[in-house]
Amino acid sequence: MARSLGIDRRKVLALRAKGLTIQEVAERLGCSSSAVQYHMYRKTRERVKKSVAKEHKTERYRKWFREYYMKRYRSDPEFRSKHLERTKRYRRERYQADPEYRAKRLEYLRRYNRRRRIEQKK
Repeated sequence: MARSLGIDRRKVLALRAKGLTIQEVAERLGCSSSAVQYHMYRKTRERVKKSVAKEHKTERYRKWFREYYMKRYRSDPEFRSKHLERTKRYRRERYQADPEYRAKRLEYLRRYNRRRRIEQKK
């Protein structure tokens, strides 16, 4: 039983047993009220663990998808041309609809062309 109750959790439970509110316990221990709730309630611990596991799973999926997509992008010329067309269409639509994006894009192109001119002179 002592193994499952860490030092912080025991302190939290002892202060709660004295009748302090969650906020008062948090102030005494110098932590957040959500940390106190984590140590007090099983459901809160389970929810936090699930959300952490979900984030980890999402990151693994993103990594897998990125690798899969790049492998396909490199090997399949038809896929590559469709991807480039989609990208161009998206940029064109956004460029026409969003003046802020248009300004950023123009600034980027100016800098890019300036860099190219400098490199060509060398």
